[in-house]
Amino acid sequence: MSGDTDTNERLLYADRLVRISLRMPLRDPRTTPHLLFTPGSAGPVIALVGEIDVSNCEALTRALTACRAGGGHVTVDTGRLTFIDLAGLRALIMPALPAPQRWVRLRNVTPYQERLLHLIGWLYELDPEPDSAAPQATP
Repeated sequence: MSGDTDTNERLLYADRLVRISLRMPLRDPRTTPHLLFTPGSAGPVIALVGEIDVSNCEALTRALTACRAGGGHVTVDTGRLTFIDLAGLRALIMPALPAPQRWVRLRNVTPYQERLLHLIGWLYELDPEPDSAAPQATP
């Protein structure tokens, strides 16, 4: 259970570098016994703490995929990541998919992460419905 009284947290994966957990809104089992996320809810939020690199990006991909069971978007909070390499960025950004088909949404992107995304040309790839006036970078 996290410190937030409206959510609970479930550990999905942990190793010596990273902790991947799912933050879920608390639900009344009498009204939504089978639903984790009701229609119109923000959907799952994955919290990343630590470092994502080639050694654990596969676990990140599995966690993201498992949390997308309903077919909607998955929000990933990257604010407590201290390091991410290209393999980790690929798991989050999904550059092989056209922007409208990407289902991961980033939250709390740090200035370091934003700069890294800008340097490799993926900063504009984050918005699934980009402003037509904004330049479109391709990986």
